[in-house]
Amino acid sequence: MGEKIQKKRGMRFVVRNCLAFLIVFSFPAFADDPTLELEAYGKGVAASAQEGVLHMTSVVKTLEKPVRAYLITFETDNDALMSVPNASENRAARLANQGKTLVWETNFCSEKLERIMVREGIDMVSGDLQDTSGDTQSLASCFNDK
Repeated sequence: MGEKIQKKRGMRFVVRNCLAFLIVFSFPAFADDPTLELEAYGKGVAASAQEGVLHMTSVVKTLEKPVRAYLITFETDNDALMSVPNASENRAARLANQGKTLVWETNFCSEKLERIMVREGIDMVSGDLQDTSGDTQSLASCFNDK
């Protein structure tokens, strides 16, 4: 009976030490990953839009070198946010789309995002505003100038 207890205690010791090892040596990898913070930022951008108009769908690291870059993707079915067709042939449509993209970029590339980028050492974050089919309607690219 005493031998079984010692084996159990020995096994607990091994498991406990293995878990401690994994936690200690895995934590730095999570500490350098700003994905969760960018996800929270994206959800905040979506929440600041009119209710139900915008949904953040993903955060993806696109590059590490030569620049550290991320893409935050949003989805919408709101007609006011859709690009106007025939912009390559129609000057009014092109100007309307440029205006929509400028508004999107102004809302997406905020001071809050800039602070995150500086703190996390991120060079570029893009905000891809897509329709429900996955077609890009506006794309904002934010750069860390500091």
